[in-house]
Amino acid sequence: MNSSNHGLRNTGNPEGTPGIARFVLISFFIFLMGYFLFPERRYQYLYYYLLVLLPAIPVYWQQRGLWLRDKTLLASLALIIFLTSSLLWSGELNWSCAFFTLAQGILTASFVFIVFYLRHQFSERFQHWLKAVLVLAALASIYHIADFVMEAPSWTARMFSLGQFMHPNSLGVAFGLLAVMAAGFMFTAGPAWEKSGFVVIGLIFAAVVLLSQSRNALLSAGVGLFILFAYYARHGYWRYILILAIAGAGLLLVAGLPVLERLQSAGLPYRIDMWKIALEQIQSAWLFGHGICSKISLPVRGMTFNHPHNVYLATAWYSGLIGLLLFLWLLARALSDAWFALRH
Repeated sequence: MNSSNHGLRNTGNPEGTPGIARFVLISFFIFLMGYFLFPERRYQYLYYYLLVLLPAIPVYWQQRGLWLRDKTLLASLALIIFLTSSLLWSGELNWSCAFFTLAQGILTASFVFIVFYLRHQFSERFQHWLKAVLVLAALASIYHIADFVMEAPSWTARMFSLGQFMHPNSLGVAFGLLAVMAAGFMFTAGPAWEKSGFVVIGLIFAAVVLLSQSRNALLSAGVGLFILFAYYARHGYWRYILILAIAGAGLLLVAGLPVLERLQSAGLPYRIDMWKIALEQIQSAWLFGHGICSKISLPVRGMTFNHPHNVYLATAWYSGLIGLLLFLWLLARALSDAWFALRH
């Protein structure tokens, strides 16, 4: 995981105004600080959105050809645009949903575009900034974990929020990704103290994932770490893998077993029935989907769910086969980028 990446193989660094680049970088760093460190307050999120939207305006114009040069960025924007456009054929379209969908689409596209812009504009330093983000997130995690443990009624209590992450699934998945990133930097770091630091940071993120009790996060982070460890085991990194395995097992024994026991007994019997009903509903709008403003209603065993708890089925439900293919294209591009970065 060095400064090279798949998106830069044929593009080089885009030309740009240094003043704009610094403005985008500073705004984005302030955005990340607020997003990780500060709990949500009423309308506070509007300030964070402005820190993404305003820097994106000059970048959109100045780097308008970047999305053609970076296929992963193109896949991301294509999916965002199609999902946003699906409000046009939503069966339950209203002005409130239309405004919210358009705003979220523009903000998400701006966030993605800025990340890719910074990666291209500052390719040599991008990895160092990623490390700084991990340290920032780890410091925020320590504070929020301590606060949660002091207030939690029992070991099986669920951590619902951290900073601006206000849902346990988004919290768990985000920090599961950060845990995999920390493990990757551990293998590629230079001095031993830096490697040890990323071991500690990775364990902090793993604790957040466990406390979130998100099945998606536990599974996806586990698979990601397994692939990463399997790859680096071939290159003589057994000592670090063993340290992480022992530390992870200890963390699981201390805090994770009650959580896993609770997960095993909660919700699993409903999933298969939920997916069957979702598939039946998808068939009635299989090409374009029901639209992003339509409401999912899945009656299962006397209960009604508003989400199939499966990102592939949810994508197909809202945006049909076209949206699902765009999503799979994005995943394929991300996998290609990750594999290239891992090998080089």
